[in-house]
Amino acid sequence: MSKLRQRNKEARKPPVLTPKEKKAAKKLKKQDTTAPRIIPR
Repeated sequence: MSKLRQRNKEARKPPVLTPKEKKAAKKLKKQDTTAPRIIPR
């Protein structure tokens, strides 16, 4: 149970992106705004 709770806590935290990832995300956003948001694990 505690593990599940821990995972939920992690999921709630916004993912920390490197500048490179941020740029890629921006490009993806421009390309396709209908794509569902993918949360990297």
